[in-house]
Amino acid sequence: MKLDESVAQIAEREICEKDRERYKKFMELSTLGDRINATGKIFIQQLFRIHGMNESCEWKRIRVTRTSDSFIVSYLYTVQDLSDEEKKMADYVYDNHPELLTE
Repeated sequence: MKLDESVAQIAEREICEKDRERYKKFMELSTLGDRINATGKIFIQQLFRIHGMNESCEWKRIRVTRTSDSFIVSYLYTVQDLSDEEKKMADYVYDNHPELLTE
């Protein structure tokens, strides 16, 4: 399976419907390196709702980190838990200022 197919599959299976298109844009492989470079850091991250137990949607932080050596560029994909306070803030931002849920 190609990487872009895996991204699409994760979007459909794991990401809650409300965040699916935003996730696909975040994981756009053709611009990933440029977007990381633009941050001045070695990673990009965003908050997304992911299917949890019983199909509930839970806020998580998804981070893509560049882990390059001098010859090969590779990326590490991590899913991180949020504190209860961060989850409440994510709900507030999504409901009142969804434009802020970007890189």
